[in-house]
Amino acid sequence: MNELEQIKFQLSNKDPEILINALFDAWEHEEAGIELIAQSLGDKNRKVRQAALLLLRESNTEIAKETVCNYLPFSNIQCLHTIEYFEFNSFSIPSESHPDNFEIANYDNTLVSYWEIDYKNSGMAIWNLETGSLEREKDLRAHEFGLGDDGKVFVTSYQHLCFVYELKTGKQIDDYPDQFIHGINALDGEFIVCKQNKSIIAKLSHCGYSGEIEIWNYRNYSCSLNVKFDNLLLCPRDIFGILITPFLFTIDGEFFIVCFFDKQKHSLIKIWDTETQELIQTIENLPKLIVTSVGVSLNKTIIACGIREEKVCVWELQTDKIIFTADEMCPSILSNNGRVLIYATANYEIVVRDLIKEKELCRLTGHNAPIAYITLSEDYEFIASYSVDRQIKIW
Repeated sequence: MNELEQIKFQLSNKDPEILINALFDAWEHEEAGIELIAQSLGDKNRKVRQAALLLLRESNTEIAKETVCNYLPFSNIQCLHTIEYFEFNSFSIPSESHPDNFEIANYDNTLVSYWEIDYKNSGMAIWNLETGSLEREKDLRAHEFGLGDDGKVFVTSYQHLCFVYELKTGKQIDDYPDQFIHGINALDGEFIVCKQNKSIIAKLSHCGYSGEIEIWNYRNYSCSLNVKFDNLLLCPRDIFGILITPFLFTIDGEFFIVCFFDKQKHSLIKIWDTETQELIQTIENLPKLIVTSVGVSLNKTIIACGIREEKVCVWELQTDKIIFTADEMCPSILSNNGRVLIYATANYEIVVRDLIKEKELCRLTGHNAPIAYITLSEDYEFIASYSVDRQIKIW
């Protein structure tokens, strides 16, 4: 029995640990091994599927890229846990407060929620997605918050300073020099962290129709982009009572996108290349819109979703070609590859849609109040949602 046949035999085993080890052995056998890994996406064990998807995403072969693009495991999705009336020992949340940040940390299957309570107080809570149990809670002194490095770290800003912590331990990673993120001083500020591949954050300050944008690397404390703007108004941060950041990174950190209004109240989008620091495109004279999520397709097209003319909409960002429109005004997100759209309806349902095949994959019911946040794990195994009656559902 040669090595590949031995791997096939191991993949017929029912022990998840043996199966996962066999998948990593198959990785060494190029396309023949990739085909075996692709078949394991249908395994009943979640950890086996997650390992297979992780390996396929690391492969540059066409079969791996096509398999990942076509992997849509939503047909059997169901509500695992409902979290209600949560209280924390480390901090207390006013009854009318909702999270300022609601994200899944992909590397360890946890849900992270952050609240800014007042000027000096904020808090973070972390739930295990598989069990629905509260794993950790922590009081913070922060004005802004975001997950980075696939959820391995969280980054906060406070009084124009930046701090980076390990998510798992809550330990501060480094003592940052005073000049790090200290250069921006303005009446209003915004902050976002690149979620996945690059250790970068963007900080935007604005006052009226003027402002400044900076992109910093939080590993080496370097500023890679500094841009001032005039005669432009930042898109509103508060929409339907929910906080939305008016600028975002693509998942790979390659592009940085900012949404403005001009003085005629038309929407305007600017796109920067984070490596070259070049402004690569300005899209003007758009209808009133808010971008809530972006994905990057296999052909490197940036797909955006959000609210356009008071409807959920999906469009190609560079060409402004409309892909899909729904008569809803609720939060919406895209998968990283821009193929899957997830949005909430006015009836408190969550719709999962395949944008390529133009069909609805599933509809999730159970919330009894407007849905404020939706987040999707990178491997498609979990969806988490938050409704304004302070109920969290893990699907």
